Amino acid sequence: MYIVVGATILMALAGGIWFAFQSIRISFIYSLKAEFTAMPADDRELENWLRGYPGVVPHTVWILREGNSLRVTFIQVRDVMGQPPFPELNEQCESLGYVGPDGRFRDYRPPD
Repeated sequence: MYIVVGATILMALAGGIWFAFQSIRISFIYSLKAEFTAMPADDRELENWLRGYPGVVPHTVWILREGNSLRVTFIQVRDVMGQPPFPELNEQCESLGYVGPDGRFRDYRPPD
């Protein structure tokens, strides 16, 4: 009997923790940068894709070009389990015609 009660309590506790981890939402601010040897004429397709990505707050998407450098800033709301996943910016840029990246997107911090 004690085993059944103990197992029931453990299952209820595990279910509660799982539910809490999926219910708690955290907003993450991302500011990323990459450089390319060639880019499309404009960044509208990338911006539209990112605005429609799960968890991304559409009005927070900001894309800025400086020479061959591309800065992307946005807020994404995710649960404690990391869902929805982080957008695959590198792969999406490649499919949209951004050529010759200097590496993967990386954190960008504006100079003080």
